[in-house]
Amino acid sequence: MPSEHSPADQSDRQTFPDRAETIGEDPARWLDRSLPELPDEDEVVPAYDRIASIDRIGVLNTWKLVERDLDRGEDGGPRGYVMQRLDERLQGLLEHGERPPPEEIAAVREAVRAEHPEWDEMAEVDRPSRPVPRGPTPGTDRYEREQQTDSGTEASGIEDFAVATDGGDAE
Repeated sequence: MPSEHSPADQSDRQTFPDRAETIGEDPARWLDRSLPELPDEDEVVPAYDRIASIDRIGVLNTWKLVERDLDRGEDGGPRGYVMQRLDERLQGLLEHGERPPPEEIAAVREAVRAEHPEWDEMAEVDRPSRPVPRGPTPGTDRYEREQQTDSGTEASGIEDFAVATDGGDAE
């Protein structure tokens, strides 16, 4: 069942295959739908979450082009509030920088591994062959049942063991 922010059928939306091929995704998948200008505090809007996670200026610029081409604004152009979110994300990328390319990340990872082989996540780690058993989690029904059972067996447990008064095994 579609949400209030998505079209009933994905075939109802516009597609931009050339742009999707360039950046690896079609921004229209997220943008070609009704989007709230000011979502409720607890409302999740996937398009806005995706905009917040864009980490390359080229990808962001493609999103801006797609928003313009969708003509979903009141005046037939882009929606001002969506463009504002895209512009804010662009400012964040200009201020903090883009994510380094995968090759650079791999080079840094290899340099750290060479410098600190003890940090290598691929190194063998001694782990117990079986997980250590844990008791029930406090607040669960099982925990409450075991607490009741434990309190009941403590008194009866004493009765189960008879000790000879002379210290021997015989009663």
